[in-house]
Amino acid sequence: MKPISLYILILLLAGILVACSATETAVEPEPVVETIIVVATPTPEEEAPAPEDLPELEVPQAAPGEPTVTANVDLNVRRGPGTGYDVVGALRVGNSARILGSNPAGTWWKIECPGGGGECWVSGGHQFSSAENAENVPVAPVPPLPTYTPTATATPYTPTATATMYATATATPTYAAGEATHTPTYTPTHTPTYTPTATEEAYP
Repeated sequence: MKPISLYILILLLAGILVACSATETAVEPEPVVETIIVVATPTPEEEAPAPEDLPELEVPQAAPGEPTVTANVDLNVRRGPGTGYDVVGALRVGNSARILGSNPAGTWWKIECPGGGGECWVSGGHQFSSAENAENVPVAPVPPLPTYTPTATATPYTPTATATMYATATATPTYAAGEATHTPTYTPTHTPTYTPTATEEAYP
């Protein structure tokens, strides 16, 4: 093959390659969308320390080796595992009670009540109490929350009578000394009188 023909062939091939590369469509990279899933962790129900004037419950003491809970603060004793239940007394700081069970979440302890009656629960939060030998305590039935019926109180209303007094002003004419006084005169009106007339009639 002649050198000129070879040179022309090379030019043709180069032109074809340039044309092919020019017709290629640029492919843009797809954007990467990051999905962030936020899992909301429920906040445990917070308890508050028992007030000082709350009566102390004399709960039975646990025997050695039994599951016990010790109050880290003056601890409210409630009728159920939650702040929505009524407070029945206090387990004072440092005192312990025998654990009978826990709620399903393991955040409240059911303890032995004085005299063994009713429901007694205390918070299992570490800032409120400390438990020992409580790894295998059973899950206790949770009592229903108390329901409150609002009571309508009727306030009697007693109307108050207020007497209003009206003053009657009487005008009294005042005459200067030496002036003539006028005395009104009363002229009676004439009332006609009727006099019956006797008519003589003839009777058969």
